[in-house]
Amino acid sequence: MAKSEAGEPVDNLAEHNIDLLLLEEFIVSRDFLAWFCSRIGVRAGLRASQSGAAVPAASGLIS
Repeated sequence: MAKSEAGEPVDNLAEHNIDLLLLEEFIVSRDFLAWFCSRIGVRAGLRASQSGAAVPAASGLIS
């Protein structure tokens, strides 16, 4: 289970939270994108030029 900065459990952390965090970092930090790609074996020289995310809504997903 994830923990807050205060060390308390975070019950509502979901995969989409991590997805959005990674997406933001890919866009704002070329260094982070290069590091992440190197860790998963993707060739160097990539850059994020466009992004998108699906946002959960009460009636389903909104792109």
